Amino acid sequence: MSEWAQGSGEPLSVLRLEDRDDGRGSAFYLPDEALRWLGGVEEMHLVTIRPGAIRGNHAHLRRREVIVVRSEGPWELGWRVPGGESEEVERRRFEEAQGVLLCVEPGVAHALKNLGERELVVASCSSGRFDPGAPDTERVELLG
Repeated sequence: MSEWAQGSGEPLSVLRLEDRDDGRGSAFYLPDEALRWLGGVEEMHLVTIRPGAIRGNHAHLRRREVIVVRSEGPWELGWRVPGGESEEVERRRFEEAQGVLLCVEPGVAHALKNLGERELVVASCSSGRFDPGAPDTERVELLG
């Protein structure tokens, strides 16, 4: 896949997914490279984000994460790379209905905010399972 960027070593990659709508509804597929980069799916969850709400505002210390966001309107991604050149929160706004793939390396703080009027649908696959006895999630305030 020519747009695949994770091989560039970026701590967070963003890729717009092609909508393979066949008349029955949207269909988005993960690139094989994203699944290989993840190294195996140990946990998956599907959530929604209500209008005005935020999910994330955290970093995983050991797990890689592949996130697919299905939007019908505007939303915002916020992130910060540990030890990066700036402590500023980087932001990217998405406006139209689309499917977006995010690949997040361990340690990269990330958050999603729904700026629209309809729920966002978010599917996330992780390279490790959440263990309440040994959590690897650190709270980081990015979007408020």
